[in-house]
Amino acid sequence: MTTTVPVGNLSWTLFVNTQNFKGPVAFSIPDLWAELSKEYSAIEGLGLDNQPLMLGDSGTMEFGWTRALKQQDNKGDTYYKVPQIQYPMNSDGQSTIMQDLTIYSKDALFHKFSHWQQSDQVSPTQFDANGMRKPMLSHTFNSLHIDDMYTSAFYDIATPTIFDDNSFGLQWHAPPENGMGLYPKYFKQQGNALLAIKENQVPSETNLINEELPAPSRNPEAYEVDSAGQELFTDYASGPYTATLNDCSKVTYYWYKFTDQPSIKKYNLTADEKYKLQTMVEKMHTHWKSTDEYLAPPSKGNLVSFDDNLIVTPPEGLEVGYVPIVVKQELACDLPEQIDLPWPVEDKVDTSPIKKPILTEPLPQKSNGGVMSIWFLAMLMVIRNLMLEKIGSTKVSGTKKKSF
Repeated sequence: MTTTVPVGNLSWTLFVNTQNFKGPVAFSIPDLWAELSKEYSAIEGLGLDNQPLMLGDSGTMEFGWTRALKQQDNKGDTYYKVPQIQYPMNSDGQSTIMQDLTIYSKDALFHKFSHWQQSDQVSPTQFDANGMRKPMLSHTFNSLHIDDMYTSAFYDIATPTIFDDNSFGLQWHAPPENGMGLYPKYFKQQGNALLAIKENQVPSETNLINEELPAPSRNPEAYEVDSAGQELFTDYASGPYTATLNDCSKVTYYWYKFTDQPSIKKYNLTADEKYKLQTMVEKMHTHWKSTDEYLAPPSKGNLVSFDDNLIVTPPEGLEVGYVPIVVKQELACDLPEQIDLPWPVEDKVDTSPIKKPILTEPLPQKSNGGVMSIWFLAMLMVIRNLMLEKIGSTKVSGTKKKSF
């Protein structure tokens, strides 16, 4: 259709494949992309509502900014301490990071789904193998920087590798500790580069070994709809409801008719557009189940499960055509002093101050995605935007991203 700018018909949808939930979870409606071109005419008609995603047969893993400690010894040499980065390692000294990379064309599901919109022939849930391709992988490992200084430490302990089964990961040169491959925690500055060192090479007067990095807040601020966005949340059908999650937080949510949910309401669709969209969603809720097969099973390993409390049951009468939308997430119980990990952790050391290391100055982070929690059956672009408002301006510091 065409409003003040053309709007295409592509909705980019997140499908998941877990032990306890399978299928579509959330999607970006076409208007989201078209809205960008209203402010920047050069991209009119070129958004992902119109154009295919040119992935380049690649996947990416990045670490954003994280805190680090630095301190000088009595000789004036500078030392750093970063958080412990670790990867599960198998018996062959390998850590698999990405497997089964698959590229999907419109033949995989889009065409069948489009036909379903115009007829009563239900689209199958399973993606068609004729519209799928698994490319042969290669890798490019970008350099790692800490506090804007280069370090070769990663290469010294592990090699980014394409394994025989066309999966990507790390081949470690060092033995595991408690089943984990460990990235160095301590570094010494040498010119404009950092050299990884062992704990026993850290001068005692820096107190880096004893000093712990700042822990996350034990009383985090609640995420909730702000006053500017509340008018979009008024047309709910039922609620509020709450669910307490395994991470010790409580979410508050309401049930909305699909086309009345805030992320769709903001675009002021016509009555006819709403009818067509609502009709299609009701078909999906009637014929597609969260136990159906959509994505192919993994070639190795086991599927994970989501917190069962994220999977909610609609109220009577709202089973078809309605979705739960979260409006608030807050701390619900006392956080444990220590989280029980599936592997041993180092003992707490004496933190008596000798010389206080300096927490590296906060550096700004540009956010183009932020953090999104997945609330099943809901199309939660709304909670994502709420979190971006708070997270996008947060300043964190220290270790630059590394990218595969």
